[in-house]
Amino acid sequence: MYFYEQYRPTIMRFLHLLLCVLLLPFALFSQTNVSEVLRQLAASKIDTQKINLYKQLIRHYSVNNPDSSAWYGEQGIKFAQQNNDPLGEARVVAQLGIIDFHQGRMEIAEKRVLYALNIFRQRNDAQGIGEMYSNLGSIQGTKGNFAEATRYMVMALKIQDSLKDYHGLMITCSNLGSMYIEHDDTAKAGKYLRMGEQASRRTPLVDQSISLYNTMGILKIAEGDTLGGLNIFLHDLELSNRPAFMPSHSECLLYLCNFYEDKGQIEQALSYLRQGLDIAIKEHLPEMQGNCLQEMARLTSAKEPAEAMRYLQQAKAMCDSTGNRTFLVNVLGSMTDIYQQQGNYKEAFATVQAQQKLMQQLFSLDKTKEITSISEAYQFETNQRIRELEVLSKHNEYQRNVIIVIAAIIILSLLVLLYFYRKTRALNRQLLINEKELKELNSTKDKLFSVIGHDLRGPIARIPTIIDIYQDEITTEEEKKYLLDNLKEHTKASLETFDKLLYWGQLLVNGIRLHQTKIKPKGYIRENIDLKKIKAAEKNIQVTDHTPEDIVVFVDYAHFDFIIRNLLTNALKYTRKNGHVTIAADTVSKPGFTIFAITDDGIGMSKETQHKLFSLVNSNDGTANEKGNGIGLMLCKEFAIKNGGDIWLQSEEGKGTTFYFSVKNAA
Repeated sequence: MYFYEQYRPTIMRFLHLLLCVLLLPFALFSQTNVSEVLRQLAASKIDTQKINLYKQLIRHYSVNNPDSSAWYGEQGIKFAQQNNDPLGEARVVAQLGIIDFHQGRMEIAEKRVLYALNIFRQRNDAQGIGEMYSNLGSIQGTKGNFAEATRYMVMALKIQDSLKDYHGLMITCSNLGSMYIEHDDTAKAGKYLRMGEQASRRTPLVDQSISLYNTMGILKIAEGDTLGGLNIFLHDLELSNRPAFMPSHSECLLYLCNFYEDKGQIEQALSYLRQGLDIAIKEHLPEMQGNCLQEMARLTSAKEPAEAMRYLQQAKAMCDSTGNRTFLVNVLGSMTDIYQQQGNYKEAFATVQAQQKLMQQLFSLDKTKEITSISEAYQFETNQRIRELEVLSKHNEYQRNVIIVIAAIIILSLLVLLYFYRKTRALNRQLLINEKELKELNSTKDKLFSVIGHDLRGPIARIPTIIDIYQDEITTEEEKKYLLDNLKEHTKASLETFDKLLYWGQLLVNGIRLHQTKIKPKGYIRENIDLKKIKAAEKNIQVTDHTPEDIVVFVDYAHFDFIIRNLLTNALKYTRKNGHVTIAADTVSKPGFTIFAITDDGIGMSKETQHKLFSLVNSNDGTANEKGNGIGLMLCKEFAIKNGGDIWLQSEEGKGTTFYFSVKNAA
């Protein structure tokens, strides 16, 4: 840690240089043949190609003519909107956001990127989503929000890794590594830089690859391996020594200059600066040329102030020719320092005045840009709201169509059911004369059709609708979770009805088969309470379990689970909203047995209903119009008796019901 603190100024200077170098692709792009791009824009018939050409023009003019860059951005957005191309609109907006980021307008940059992100999400464009997460990470990192920046970048990494987007992986890992170096976490920095290096091996060599390797050199220095860092810089210098990578080559020269300056070897540092200056002049890179000249002036000002002033005069001339007033402020400040050093206070005063005048102009310009940014931010928020309303309108229209279709299906089903019901009744009136046994068989058949047609088909018929809504791209994650819970409940409801039919069929054909064993009832009770939690939540019913943990009984576990589930279902069914259901166990009242009680404060039942409750009859509707079939309680009685116990109830109309059933204790 002591080594890191010793070299921290050097490391921070390296990181600042890395951020500045990220602007090089934009500066290099300023050499684009604008006439050719405009010719292609006029001739192109493909929307995506036109969008890419607009992006090229935006990048080209962003360096020296921001107004033209903004104008072409507006034209690109209008073109995308007119041609109903939301993805194209998102790409243009994102490009403008990147330029805002590099020019320091963080708030409008963030709004643009978030606007583009929302479009990419609506269109399920994973690559666009990953790029926007990475951009948001860079914005938050520049604003100093380290935790938020890393969160966005890690989200970007997950998407880029799933898409095998190695170029995006490399850039995001490089940014993460730089941030962790800045926050003194060299372990995590190394992890992400190594990940980025692996991704870079799967892509062609580009300027960002060399920037990644230089960041690894910075990490070496932060870890105390200065020689290792120097070797990486020298290797990158050789790697980038080709015409296509002159910006990266200049970057490496600047890193080496800073390295040798820190070592006190000023002449060696100056030699690298001169090489960088020659490249900047040859490749027509005015901003890099100005940086080199100002650095050379800084390094020579102490011993050769006249030579330093000559460098600054050249930098000033470069600023005048390119109109870069921000950089000119720094140059004038450096010139003032040298004039004061020489004792030339008249020239120092004149330079200070020129600097202050220029700063006032820049302040007025920044205020104008700030007002423009506020206006643009408002426009983006308005567009975002309009887009959300359009999506909501389409969603409502879809829901209305779904409801119409469902209503038509229900009406048709009712007509079909009514037809078959009337036909069945007519046939039964002819066939059920004076034949008691035949009446019972036909009654059983009617009951089976009712269960299949209503209780079994109902939950199953809703499953495709739930799946269609779940798969809709506008369904949120929260809505999907709710749909999954409902789908689970409908599926389990169908399974319950199907189990009842199977048990009933088995009872009629083969009788009940018994497989008794020792079980702890608590787990089965808890599981069934969880199974019915959605149904309880719909009516805000509180279910309380008072059964002890240590009870062990001797029973067929499937029969016990069936009885608990059906009695709990009935309690919820006949309990009003905001009611209570309790489950308790009594091991004292009947020696050798445990008596379970399921109590509700629901609607209760009459004496007449109680007498025929355990027979195969149509059950009453619940408090929320829940349907039943009567099979459950009939089977509950059969299972309780078969396991050596019994089942009974106490009920009073309007005050609730308690069902009791007994099972043997384990020996």
